[in-house]
Amino acid sequence: LVLKISALALGVMAPAIAVLLFYRLLEGSENYSMGQFILALLGGLVLVTTFCVSAGLGIHGLLCSSDFLLKLNQFSGVKLVYLAPLVLVTWVLLMDLRFRPEKRAVSWLHVVLGVAILGVGAIYILRSGNFSPIPTSAAEHSVRDKMDMRLPVRPRTKEFLVGYPALLLLAFALRRKQQAWSFLLAIGGTVACVSTVNSFCHLTCAPDVNVARSFIGLVFGLPIGLLLLPILWVIRFLPGSSVLVVGYYGYDNAGDEILLSRLVPHLKEQLEEDMEIVVLARSSACENIAAKLGVKAIGRYDITAIVPELLRCRWLVYGGGSIFQDRTGWFSLPYYSFFAIAAQLVAVERRLFVAQGVGPVTKTFMPALTTHVVNNCDFIQVRDENSASLLKSWGVENVLLGADLALWRRPEEEGPFPDRKARLGVALRPDKRLTDGKLKLLAEVVGKAAKKRRERVQLLAFHPEFDKPLLKRFASMLPKDVNSEFSEVTADNMLEVTASCRLVICMRYHAALAALVTLTPFVGISYDPKTETLYEECGWSHWLTFDDFSGETISEHLDAIKAEGNQASKRVKEARAPLLRRGRLARESFTEYFLI
Repeated sequence: LVLKISALALGVMAPAIAVLLFYRLLEGSENYSMGQFILALLGGLVLVTTFCVSAGLGIHGLLCSSDFLLKLNQFSGVKLVYLAPLVLVTWVLLMDLRFRPEKRAVSWLHVVLGVAILGVGAIYILRSGNFSPIPTSAAEHSVRDKMDMRLPVRPRTKEFLVGYPALLLLAFALRRKQQAWSFLLAIGGTVACVSTVNSFCHLTCAPDVNVARSFIGLVFGLPIGLLLLPILWVIRFLPGSSVLVVGYYGYDNAGDEILLSRLVPHLKEQLEEDMEIVVLARSSACENIAAKLGVKAIGRYDITAIVPELLRCRWLVYGGGSIFQDRTGWFSLPYYSFFAIAAQLVAVERRLFVAQGVGPVTKTFMPALTTHVVNNCDFIQVRDENSASLLKSWGVENVLLGADLALWRRPEEEGPFPDRKARLGVALRPDKRLTDGKLKLLAEVVGKAAKKRRERVQLLAFHPEFDKPLLKRFASMLPKDVNSEFSEVTADNMLEVTASCRLVICMRYHAALAALVTLTPFVGISYDPKTETLYEECGWSHWLTFDDFSGETISEHLDAIKAEGNQASKRVKEARAPLLRRGRLARESFTEYFLI
């Protein structure tokens, strides 16, 4: 009995120790040169095989007596020796901090794969031992016969077809710091160790034969593992990795383009050696974005480009804006949510929700979908208090209050701005509440103010495709003796164009932000909760909604700003101060996240 218990303990512990030794040896191999990595890999595999062979010889020595050889007594722990090391390795790795749920190393894909492995494991256990209820197939018999004919000793199928390839791939997964895949492959690699040790439990087979078949299994297993590497490249073991940036880019919307232009430099500061930034954008704008920002850009609906990038993606970044809303249609929110769900399935390491504005979200199931997406992000930062409150009301935790990416400004970026000219800026956007009647009323007020101040009306098209037709209608309604001029606003000229105006009437969110940054007095027309929240957060009083839209109200705001004179710019400076402070803190929290 003592001999059986000793042999059982050795048969259970040795395979688990061998795999965990290999795991620890290759952990941190991302810092090795390729030569050092290959030496560590090959040395580790030889070490594992030698360790398991030594343990197997120890078991053979313990059980090598006449009772066992004549089968008067029999080692009855074969199936336990197969199962227990797998359980032990699983338990040890799961207890490691890197596999705790808060690290988000294991995705739903790994849960599915885990279930599949359990199914394969059940077959594996039933196929093991002295008696198997599952018969060997004719094809397997044929392969075995051919190997028997051509090799001195036939290696065990579990070793060269499953175990050793898994150990080789485990090394590459550890080098790429793919914890969840490493976890699954470590379990697969345990099969080789268990099979090697178990070979020596069959006392009728000479020990030297088992030693030979173990090392032959290693030799055959290595090329099979290498053949699998190109396949595993597709599921992102070996590719040069990417940062996939998702947003509404490439549509000539100055607000969204400035978000991207502000985000990319901050991301580049955090990139690891072999990583590149990949931006989803309108297909026609990809070439321009790539050249301008030094990134790779792919079409946002080009599935043939998106799938490979998702599979090699290491970081997913939702880069600012108000993309998580259903105000502009039902398609937007599911489209952007798809990338977070796909990233979860392929175990993307980092998922960042950066400077986002959330809402309004009103359609059925959309709040639940948004909650699921955000809860599965590692870094959650919103640009305004309304978005933070909305997410918290849905049960999202660890929400950081930041600021719009346009406000992620460093001290050296604070000016100086161009001198003001005799211009009254108007930045409108289409809205069904901005009827022709209201548009004509606004044109009359602006025309009177421009004539009174001897200013030209500067029509600021922040999103030319949509804004220009509206601004042309507005220009046609201005008094004939008032001069007007169009400016197509871009991320590059946004601050310069805004700063050139003495005052701006703005509907666009980023038109208001540009006015705040350049200390340009403005009258805001709120069309959305995000603009209303912006005015309230900075304490700016010169704004109105469509509910109190009237010529008298707009005139009062314009007259009040004129009466304030130079004090108006000082009031803007006071209003922007808390936003710039939040922008600085948002940049710092973003940087600190990558230090964890």
